Amino acid sequence: MSKPLKTGLFALLVGMAVLFSGFLKQEDIYFQIRKNLSIFSELYKEVSILYIDEIPPAELIEAGIDAMLEKLDPYSVFIAEGEQSRMEIMSSGSFGGIGLDAGFRGEELVVIAPLEGYPAERAGVRPGDIVVAVDGISAEDLTVEEFQNVMLGDIGSILELVLYRPAIGKEIRFELTREKIEAKNVTYTGRLGPNEEILYIQLAQFGQQSAEEIRSAILGGDDGDTVLPEPQGLILDLRNNPGGLLNEAVEIVDKFIEPGVTVVETLGRNPSQNNIYPTREPVMFEDLPIVILINEGSASASEIVSGALQDLDRAVILGRTSFGKGLVQTIRPLPYNTSLKLTVSEYTIPSGRRIQAIRYGDERNTGADVDTSADTDTGADVNTGTSTGTDTGEGAGTGAYSESRLAARAFKTKNGRTVYDGNGIKPDVEMPEENTSQVETALLQDNHFFFFVNRVLAETEALQASDSPEEKSELSAESLPEVDEELFVRFLEYLEAVNFDFRTPADEAIAELKNRSEYFSDEAELERQVNQLIELSENYKRAELRNSRAFIVRHIERQLVSQSRGRSAEQQFLLENDLWIDTALEMIRNRDNYRSILTP
Repeated sequence: MSKPLKTGLFALLVGMAVLFSGFLKQEDIYFQIRKNLSIFSELYKEVSILYIDEIPPAELIEAGIDAMLEKLDPYSVFIAEGEQSRMEIMSSGSFGGIGLDAGFRGEELVVIAPLEGYPAERAGVRPGDIVVAVDGISAEDLTVEEFQNVMLGDIGSILELVLYRPAIGKEIRFELTREKIEAKNVTYTGRLGPNEEILYIQLAQFGQQSAEEIRSAILGGDDGDTVLPEPQGLILDLRNNPGGLLNEAVEIVDKFIEPGVTVVETLGRNPSQNNIYPTREPVMFEDLPIVILINEGSASASEIVSGALQDLDRAVILGRTSFGKGLVQTIRPLPYNTSLKLTVSEYTIPSGRRIQAIRYGDERNTGADVDTSADTDTGADVNTGTSTGTDTGEGAGTGAYSESRLAARAFKTKNGRTVYDGNGIKPDVEMPEENTSQVETALLQDNHFFFFVNRVLAETEALQASDSPEEKSELSAESLPEVDEELFVRFLEYLEAVNFDFRTPADEAIAELKNRSEYFSDEAELERQVNQLIELSENYKRAELRNSRAFIVRHIERQLVSQSRGRSAEQQFLLENDLWIDTALEMIRNRDNYRSILTP
């Protein structure tokens, strides 16, 4: 046999061996699936039929599914039949609703804010109204999820809503027609600077049409009757943006980068599903200076946009290190109108770095590669506009999986700057954490600013409404109560009336003393020490409230604006009192400093 023939035959045999081994490996996987499904099926049947106590079969299978998914990551979740319709509505980007943002405040379901321009707002629903019933169902009998589902419905259908209004001490009945509610991605745009030369865009999520909303916001120059000049800079606010659709993130980057540049690459266990997402369209805003704001709540698609533009030296990133979610999920349909949201890939951005901060899995699965997805990154639910104010997170499991934090590796940006992977996106300009004191944290957690301002406005003549839902009063900026010393004292009196309290170091010492009371032979001495600590604690609490006066005043002012003039006015108030915005504005104005940050 000639040498070339032997070489060719050897290559053929090697190729067949590799192919055959891959076939055997694939067959082995399917055999294992069939074998274990057979075992599980028989076990499930035996337990369902013969166990001493009757257990609903659905509960058993749900427990099995939960246990299986707990071995994965917190983003892989089973979507039950009852949740499926809501998931479909949310992912569509529009739905039938009344435009109501409500949430539990203590034990009561309270209107946080009606969305501007939608049925609830037009009918006169107000912040602070307490939900009594919806479509004949008592609010006391509804979970958060059930309330959300009742609010949604076909466009044109009627929803009956009964609210209790503390301002008048009466219930008000509304019949509202559901309208098409657009799930807005860009939740606020505004012009900043003395000449309104800087454009500010707040992007809350990456739902459908996100990129188009960004494009329209930049190109739109008509602000009412005033034609605004072309923006000289852009502040893109991605703070607390949990992510969304991967393809929308790519299209947003596409607006600022020339065609043919890789934005993101997804890497999966199955090589046939690996994908590269390049820019395709002609660049629209090539020279527009950009500052992107991120924080610990910026995740997933937010990290693709900020990370890609950082790697390409196209934007300055300002804020705090992002969440570190570099995993991609896809929705897989299952029988009986159920589905599985499954992590199928991990992504890298232009420099080659990965964003995922935590590796999930056990000792047998520590590799970096997983499966891939086409264009779906549903790391966070799309906002429906009927949020109950309860944080639903990203569908995390109970956490039986193991976690390990990845070691950071160095990469280079387009201009040669050093960036690191494995822990989210680190900003170019880091902002200090806003530390809140114990008393400030307690005030926010218990929603005291909301309730106090709601009470103040109820006592204001402009909000002394009749019990007619059609009659709606407005508060002008001039008629709002001034947040002066008198109102601050009223707030302190309100806190005393509702028995506001928070734990101090003295409280901890009191508890420790009481736990060790058996060691004290002199009960009178113990009581004396406890009383001293109680007095110390009360004095400390009063001093803390006084020391937090500026914080309290700012949050009362915010609630006054929000509850009387709506979300847009509240957002404008926040922008005017935001150190991050001031820093971003100064950065865009100082072009030399801006360029130096992007230069190694």
